[in-house]
Amino acid sequence: MHDLTRRLKKRSEELGLDLFGAVPASDMEEYAGTRIDWMDWTVMGSPGDYLEAAASFVVTGVSAPGEAWDTAITLNEGWTYSGYYPMEMATMRLADEMGRMGYRVYGHPKNISRKILGRLAGFGPWGKSSLIIHPEYGPRMRLAAFLTDAVLDYDRPAEGDPCGDCTACIDACPTGAIEPYRINAKDCLIDHMVTGEAPYPDLLERECPELRPGIRIMCRRCQEACPVGAV
Repeated sequence: MHDLTRRLKKRSEELGLDLFGAVPASDMEEYAGTRIDWMDWTVMGSPGDYLEAAASFVVTGVSAPGEAWDTAITLNEGWTYSGYYPMEMATMRLADEMGRMGYRVYGHPKNISRKILGRLAGFGPWGKSSLIIHPEYGPRMRLAAFLTDAVLDYDRPAEGDPCGDCTACIDACPTGAIEPYRINAKDCLIDHMVTGEAPYPDLLERECPELRPGIRIMCRRCQEACPVGAV
C-alpha cells in the first residue's frame, strides 16, 4: 500500500472512523448529469466541478446501529441529521491534514452520491433496499467524502448480490416504496419529510415520530429489517 494511503487509513482510525476507502475521481465521471440515487430532483455533478485536477475521492464512514443516527432537526427550513456531525468533522479534519501536507482538497462535495462512492470504495454491494450492504454493518452505516488531487491506492468496487432471496426490507417498508434494488421516492417517508409532502399522514406520524417541535426520528424500517449485520 502506498505510504500516503496507509497514513490516511491509520489516521482515519485514530479519528474514530470505521470505514476508509479511496476511489479514482474519474470513476464518478460516468454518473455526472444523472439523478442521485432515489432523489429524482437532484442531478449529480462532476468531480472537476469542485476541484480542478481532482484525482481521488477519500470515502469514510461509521457504523450507525441505532435511531440516534436518524434523529433529524429542522435547520434553515430543511432537515439535517445532527448525528452525522462528528463523522463529518472527523472527515474534514482528515482533509485539513492532507491540505497541510500540500495537497489540494475539497470537502463534502454536494450532489455526489455517497452510496455510489461507498460501493466503489468496496464497502458493500447494492442491496434490494437500494442501500449498500456492508458485510459487518449491513445497511446501518453513514458515509462522508472529500476530493483531493493526491493519487492514492484505490479499492476494488464491491460486487455481487448480498440479498439472495431475502425480501425483509421490501416487506418492512410501511408504504411499499421499495422494489428490488430500487426505491420509489414519492412513496418513501424520508422523501415526504424532506419535501414537506404528506400523502400518508398517519404513517408519517407513526414511523417518523416527533420528539418535540422540529425534532423527528426518521423512518429506518428497511435498515432495521436487514439481517446482515443485525445486532
